[in-house]
Amino acid sequence: MTACACTERTKKIWIFGCGSFFLLFGMILAIVWSAVSINILHNQLVLKNGSQTYNNWVETPIPMYLEFYLFNWTNPDRIANWKTEKPNFVEVGPFVFTEKRKRVNVVWNANNTVSFNQTRTWHFVPEMSKGSLDDHITNLNLIPTTIAYTLRHQNVVEKMIVDFLFKEKGARMTVTKSVRELLFDGYDDPVLNFVRKLNISSFVIPFTKVGWFVDRNNSATHDGRFNIFTGDDDLRKLGLMDHWNNVNRTKYYRGDCGKVTGTTGEIWPPLPSDKSQGDIEMFTSDICRSLTLKYEKPIEKLGLKGNKWIADERVLDNGWKYDSASCYCTSDPASCPDLLPGVLNVSDCQFGAPAFISFPHFYLADDTYTDAIAGMHPKKEEHEFYMALEPQTGIPLDIRGQLQLNLMMTPDKHFTMFENVPKMFVPMLWFRQTANLTEDLAKSAWWAVNLRPFGLYLAFGLLAIGGVFVLVGIFLTIMKKWTWTKEEDEEPLQ
Repeated sequence: MTACACTERTKKIWIFGCGSFFLLFGMILAIVWSAVSINILHNQLVLKNGSQTYNNWVETPIPMYLEFYLFNWTNPDRIANWKTEKPNFVEVGPFVFTEKRKRVNVVWNANNTVSFNQTRTWHFVPEMSKGSLDDHITNLNLIPTTIAYTLRHQNVVEKMIVDFLFKEKGARMTVTKSVRELLFDGYDDPVLNFVRKLNISSFVIPFTKVGWFVDRNNSATHDGRFNIFTGDDDLRKLGLMDHWNNVNRTKYYRGDCGKVTGTTGEIWPPLPSDKSQGDIEMFTSDICRSLTLKYEKPIEKLGLKGNKWIADERVLDNGWKYDSASCYCTSDPASCPDLLPGVLNVSDCQFGAPAFISFPHFYLADDTYTDAIAGMHPKKEEHEFYMALEPQTGIPLDIRGQLQLNLMMTPDKHFTMFENVPKMFVPMLWFRQTANLTEDLAKSAWWAVNLRPFGLYLAFGLLAIGGVFVLVGIFLTIMKKWTWTKEEDEEPLQ
C-alpha cells in the first residue's frame, strides 16, 4: 500500500476548492430555492391536466362514505292525541354506502376556469351497516304532504277536490316502505302518477317514483353544472365557484344569500397564515346555497398539521340571531324571520316539497323543535358538521358533513288526513358524508408542505459543509506555518 504522493499545495487546492464549491452551491440554492419551490408547488396545486390536484380531483382517491339514518315513527295512530302524547321517532341505521365521485364533461375555459358535471356512485356496504335495506320504516307520506303544502293558500273547492282524490287513491298520512325503496330504488305512488297525468304546473316533480335519492346514483346531471377557478393565474382562487348552472347567484334566496360562493368541498385554495383561522365557505348543491364554516382549533392527522372549521348556529339562522342571515328567510320580508333558529326552508330548492334542513337531531336548533316530538338526542360529538384542512395546500384532512331532512306537517281542516294534526317538523332522515385522508396522500401532502423548508435545510447543510472544509484548510495552513516557525526557532546555532 503506497502513501499519498499529493503535495501540500495540492491538498490545499482540494480542501479549499471543495469548501468553495459547497459554499457557492449552498448560497445559490438558498437564494433561488424559495422561487423554485413556489413554482413547483404552484404547478402541482393548480388545476390542470397532469397536476397532482387534477389527478385527485377528476376521480376522488380519498375513501368516501355516505351514511343514512332514518326515523321510524312508532305512534302515528295516536296523532290525534298529540297534546298529551308526543309523536315518537326512533333512529334506525346507519345504512352505509361507499361513494365514488368523477368529474365528467370537463371543459377548460379561457378565463382560467373549468366547467364540469359530476357523477356520484354509491354501493351498499352491509358489513359497515346496522340493519338491512329490506328493513321497513314508517314515516310521513311525502306526496300528500307536498300537495297539501303546495295548495295551502288555494281556495276551498280545490282542496276538497284533492281531498277526494286522496281518498279515492287510498292515500294515508304515513307510509311504510323498505329502506331501499325510500332511498335509491323508489316506489310507485298512485297519487303522484295521477297528478303527473294532469300536468299541473304548480306541482312538478321530475321523477316517476318516490324516493329521496331516486335517479341520482351515477347521474351526471342531478348536481348541476359547475364552473370553478383553476388557480392558474391566482392560487388564492383555486377551486372557488364562479357559476352554478350558468349563473353566479341562485333564485332561491334573496340578496347575498343567493350568491354562489366558496368551493365545492374537494379543492381548496392555500390559506395564508393571517387568514387560516378565519371563515371558509363551501357550496352545497343539495340545498342550493353556500355554508360558512367557522375556525375552531388546530388538529394533526397522519403527520400533517391542519385546522378544523365547524358549522355553528349562524349557518341555519334566518335572522333571529344574526341580521346577515335574514336573507335566508323565504317568506315575505315583512313576515321574516319566520322560523326559529336551527331550521332552513329549502322547499324552493326541492321542487316545492315542504323540506326543511337542520343538523341531525336538531343540533344547535331552538328547543321548540325537540320539545314538540320524542326521540331527538342532539350531541356535539355525534351531530356536528365540520371540515379539517391543511392550510398551505388546501388538502382535506377530515370531512364530516351531515344534515337532517325534515318535512313540515301543518293542520288543514280541508284535508281529512291533516285535519287534527299539530304543526310540527317531522324528522325523515339524516345523512353523514365522511372522507378521510389516506397515508399515500398524506405522504404526498407532506412533501408539498415541507418542500420549501427541506430545500433551505439542504442549502444550510451545504453551507455548513463548505464552511467546515474552509476552516479545516485554514487550520492546516496555520498549523503548517506554526510548525515551520517552530523548526526554525529550534535550529541549533553553528
